[in-house]
Amino acid sequence: GMGLEEVAKKLVDAAALQLSLDPLLRATLRDVYACVAVVDSVATTEGERVLDPFHKFALARRIQAKPANSFHGSDLMVRLRAAAAAGLATVSMSVSSRSEDALISSLACLAEGFDPIDEEDRFKEKANGGFPG
Repeated sequence: GMGLEEVAKKLVDAAALQLSLDPLLRATLRDVYACVAVVDSVATTEGERVLDPFHKFALARRIQAKPANSFHGSDLMVRLRAAAAAGLATVSMSVSSRSEDALISSLACLAEGFDPIDEEDRFKEKANGGFPG
């Protein structure tokens, strides 16, 4: 038979699969990731040769820890991907350890279901002798 650890792993895998298929959760996680991720871009050897300041992908030459959410409303990410596809730059997206800590505490807060507005209403009720408003 299966050991307890194997059963637990199968359960976790099944739960992860189920969660990954939830479109609302996926959209939320994508939004959260976009808020904490940073983008790096470094020119390849070919990029060093080709990417002068007037090249359409010039910005791909060197970008360091640029917040992903700062790309909102611009085509910079599209241009970075195109530069990477053309072999002119190596582009990566990651979460810095500082952001990781913030993300973990945000998720802990979400898990506890803390709602500042709801909290405020509860305190108002107490102040009004148990009556809302």
